[in-house]
Amino acid sequence: MQRSFLKKVPMVVATMFMTACVGGNINIVVPTLGKQLEDLEKARSSGAISEAEYEKQRARYLESGGIPRDAPIVSQDEDSES
Repeated sequence: MQRSFLKKVPMVVATMFMTACVGGNINIVVPTLGKQLEDLEKARSSGAISEAEYEKQRARYLESGGIPRDAPIVSQDEDSES
């Protein structure tokens, strides 16, 4: 019986460490609409995007209120504070 227990100890310890690595709070910061528009303007003025791309993305930002359509929905733990 003691041998069986000793064989399981490394697996239990490894599981505890892996759980600690992935546990905890996840905070996702989404830039404000103003910041997104500023960054978009910088991309246009630097030539990184065309005028058409600028207008298309600007319309998307304004339509969605700055929240990307594919943004993940994340709830914070009740005991965490930002």
